[in-house]
Amino acid sequence: MELMREIDFGDDVAEFHLCDKNLLSENVELWKERYIKKVESEKRSLKSIKTYEFAIDTFVEFCRKYDKKVSMQELTARFLNRYIMWYQLKIAENDHAKRKLKKRDYELLKEEWNNRNLGLNDSNFTILEKYENTLSHRQNVLKMFMKYITQSNRELHDYTKLFPQLSKITIKEKMTKYLSPNELSKVIIEMMEWPNTYKSYGRKPKSSEAVAHRDSFLMLLYCLTGARTEEIVLVKLSDIDELKTKYVVRIMNGKGGKRRIVEVPKKYIKKHHDYLVNAINDKDYYFSAPYDRKTKTFKETSLDPNRIRRFANFIFQYLGIKKSGLHSVRRGFATKKILEDGMDISTVAKILGNTVDIVDKHYFKYARIENE
Repeated sequence: MELMREIDFGDDVAEFHLCDKNLLSENVELWKERYIKKVESEKRSLKSIKTYEFAIDTFVEFCRKYDKKVSMQELTARFLNRYIMWYQLKIAENDHAKRKLKKRDYELLKEEWNNRNLGLNDSNFTILEKYENTLSHRQNVLKMFMKYITQSNRELHDYTKLFPQLSKITIKEKMTKYLSPNELSKVIIEMMEWPNTYKSYGRKPKSSEAVAHRDSFLMLLYCLTGARTEEIVLVKLSDIDELKTKYVVRIMNGKGGKRRIVEVPKKYIKKHHDYLVNAINDKDYYFSAPYDRKTKTFKETSLDPNRIRRFANFIFQYLGIKKSGLHSVRRGFATKKILEDGMDISTVAKILGNTVDIVDKHYFKYARIENE
């Protein structure tokens, strides 16, 4: 067999130089712009992109403090650990000022920041339980970012070799609140009648027939699909198809850009669905469309997720349910489907847009049907 001649066996050269700017923060900022473009090309959700961008922005802010002392080539595990430590102190300072953090916890973090002997490369510092999720996410984004730089710099500078020396952030398992099947049923029943009963509430919420239909419809979708807040508010009229005994709801803006389909029995939402389809009257509009009381029309944009969160907490209080947050509805949905309806956990995971492990660990592990 004749070998091909004149083959260049050299590896392809990475696209970018490690350093194109003078200062550390300027180079990190440049790499951030490149990384965000890569993330955007992967068609991640807008929320994920903004989260990554914000996370790296805080790293740029930290780097700016050391522009005259450290270069891109000199980034170390101690520097990355100190960044996580600094970020925790930054959010702790804000919480302490708002009286959301005890003084002794804040003082502990300040004392450790000034300590120069915190284990191997300053990796053994205190991580307060309330910040575990935030710091774990921040560190994961940082590692993905540094891995991207490693793969994309011409000088073949490898930051991944620092990863084993980074602080070990473990998230302690916590008892999570969820709506019991009985509480979930209470919310569903109340929401089915809400357009007729909302005026009877003692302090009469600022509402109207159209807003009452919209808000209660969104709450019904939460209770009957287990979808996330950011997914529900982006459901359009064209995303729901009516069949003989059910509606097919397409979640088009799932986490990580994934799409899925959830079926909802028609009896729960038909009246709300028919009213909103006629009132909004545009298949490209969102069911969460803001309502203009002056023109008595719905707008093209989607509702601020915080608006429906506040409504959910208002309904919980109205019904005497001592829980808050829409994620308690999502957990309650998973609990009911598995424990009361006998649905297989893999099917529930598919409906929720999660893996079986995630559903088992975060949505079902501590769930028990309450004897009420």
